[in-house]
Parts: sequence; structure tokens; C-alpha cells
Amino acid sequence: MNERLRDVWARRCCFVVTLGTAVLLVGLVVMIPWFAADVSGYPLLALYAHDPVIRRTSLAAAAGLAATAFVFFRPVGWFRKSETPSDSPGNIAGA
Repeated sequence: MNERLRDVWARRCCFVVTLGTAVLLVGLVVMIPWFAADVSGYPLLALYAHDPVIRRTSLAAAAGLAATAFVFFRPVGWFRKSETPSDSPGNIAGA
């Protein structure tokens, strides 16, 4: 049970959390400019809505998080080839 938790559920949970954070960042970049006009008491929201450097950095971070999710935490069976044993032994040193 403990191995199944580690192999399946932990990987799936990390994938969902990482991809969800990326989607949240993209959603903030898209939605904040509409809400920043209504809220004048929050200078951080206005900065996030009007500063292109912060918005581009958020989009780059979202792309990095999405790449991390698909490279490290992708569930088994999603665009992954089945692992085949190699012909050479795995404990060889050198080229």
C-alpha cells in the first residue's frame, strides 16, 4: 500500500498541484486587468495589472511549472513509452 501511495498517488497529486498552479498564474495574468480598474485600494493588484515585466515573468513561470509537471510528475500512460529492458548491462563504466 505504501509503495502504491508513493508511485501513483504522490506523483498524481504533485502533477495536479503543479499544473494547477500554472493555470492559476495564467488565469491571474488574464483576469487581473479587468479587476484592477474596480479596486483602487490595492496597489499590488494595480502593479500586477499594468506592469508588463511582472506579467511576462508570470507567464514564463507558468510555462516552467507546466513543463515541470509533464517532465517529472506525468502519470504513467500519458505520452510515455513502455519501458523495455536494454541489451547492455546497466553497470558498465565508460563509453
